Amino acid sequence: MRPATPGAWFWAVWIGTAAVLRGGEPSAPDEPHLARELCRAYRAVETVYCEIRKVTAVEGRTPVRMLSCVTYRRPDRIHVENAAPVRRRIIADGQTLYYYEQGLPRGFSRPISKLDPEWLAMLRTVPGTPMEHLQRLQDLPETRLPAADFPLRALYRATNTVVVLSCDDQKRPVRIEYFASEQMTNRLADCRYGDFRDTGAGCWIPCRHEAVRRLPDGTDATERRFIHNLEVNGPVDPALFDVRGFLPEVEFVDEFRRTYQP
Repeated sequence: MRPATPGAWFWAVWIGTAAVLRGGEPSAPDEPHLARELCRAYRAVETVYCEIRKVTAVEGRTPVRMLSCVTYRRPDRIHVENAAPVRRRIIADGQTLYYYEQGLPRGFSRPISKLDPEWLAMLRTVPGTPMEHLQRLQDLPETRLPAADFPLRALYRATNTVVVLSCDDQKRPVRIEYFASEQMTNRLADCRYGDFRDTGAGCWIPCRHEAVRRLPDGTDATERRFIHNLEVNGPVDPALFDVRGFLPEVEFVDEFRRTYQP
């Protein structure tokens, strides 16, 4: 059976569902908060075009390689074309999100106002950034940690997860770690970022993402993403967000499981 959300966003879905990032009382909006500050900085990004090459692997299995071209425009407009391993398109026009995988009998669509939290978080992540993690931290209570390998470190407590965010001296997010407890001896996931590009808009986009998470059976799943041909705040053709120009014959349904049922 196919998953209820697209494999293209495997890592974001795991963080959003398995980690269940819900904590106690949220911090006040005017308090210093590193994750919230980083999310605010990414609001300066109005448009993005990039190509993403991703390799996902689990110990003992053949790696899965994915190639995507992504065009993004704020607010709530995106066009993702996956060329491998399967062909699929994801288009959002500001009102509705559409998803279609080649070979399926129908596609999935739903008004953006009615999207599940995982889909909405994916749609509103600036491509190439760590926002898929940061936006889940921005409303959690934050505790600043002493400098260690990196000068800026903050801890976030969730229901069953502790998250540590580390930034370098230019306030670039370089590492996000997930632990089972505050003792930080059992690491659940480790996300690292490098090859940062200055967007010219007061924020940085990492062109290399490397993540490892521990599976329940003790094996590791890894994901590596490489961002190529990055263009930020350039002109974007509005026709890219009109689904009729790309999937005119597709029937859309509002339940993902129905896309692959006969």
